[in-house]
Amino acid sequence: MKGIKRSYRHYFKLFILIFLFVFLISCDGNIPSTHGSIDINSSPAGATVYLDGIDTGQITPIVLTNVSEGVHMVKLELYMYESKEDINVLVTAGQTTYLNWTLPPANIKILTLQPGTEGKDTYVRELSPDAIFGNLSKLYVGYIASKLRAYLQFDLNALSTDAVVTSADFMLYQDGFSASGDVNIGVYQINNPWEESSLTWNTQPNSASEAENICNCNPGTNNTWRTWKIEDIVKDWRDGNISNNGIMLKATNELSNKKVATFYSFDGIGDITKHPKLVITYYIP
Repeated sequence: MKGIKRSYRHYFKLFILIFLFVFLISCDGNIPSTHGSIDINSSPAGATVYLDGIDTGQITPIVLTNVSEGVHMVKLELYMYESKEDINVLVTAGQTTYLNWTLPPANIKILTLQPGTEGKDTYVRELSPDAIFGNLSKLYVGYIASKLRAYLQFDLNALSTDAVVTSADFMLYQDGFSASGDVNIGVYQINNPWEESSLTWNTQPNSASEAENICNCNPGTNNTWRTWKIEDIVKDWRDGNISNNGIMLKATNELSNKKVATFYSFDGIGDITKHPKLVITYYIP
């Protein structure tokens, strides 16, 4: 019985010693750590910081704390600059790893899409609700006795899926304008599929209610390129946020009588360089 009591006293003393050891270590802040920090700076500053493929929600300069010891992947991304990545960033417990990176300017590229007769475009006319105009050499937009709208679609397969689009200019060559004055023509995102060979006024697909961009056309802009900025739509097409069903053009005031702008179509005869085109400026991070 005495031996059992001595054994209990022995374990009790051992427990007290362990408890005091842990308590004392806790008090002076010397608990062994399995985490460290990464101090990240970039030139220029403001780069988004990714740790092991996850957006930290932080930008440079930043100190990432409580990072588990071991090897990690760090990536920096900044608009208009090339990204930088290191998959072998070593974090040592209780220490700070320092990264000081210079991000080179992005290599800007330009992609011009300007199809020939294989391009997809047409126009529709309210006064001829069942007529098909898909193979004509001109596109008409505005109002003359009835509303006229144009439909176009560009194939974006030539644009890399990892491209960062900085601008996108949709351009039509205006070769005519009826009457005097001017007309504001808006470009609208198309929400549903359509076919050049069957599109009519009565079969128009649903489109956005607000114009992405507006261009003013008048007799003084004949024989010149007219441009609409549509980079937000192109970005959404590229990212897959919306389906690429093309764009529709119409007068923002479709009751402005006898004001119609005429543009070359993909089927335009003569100078193919005057066909509709989409000029995309981008870079690969």
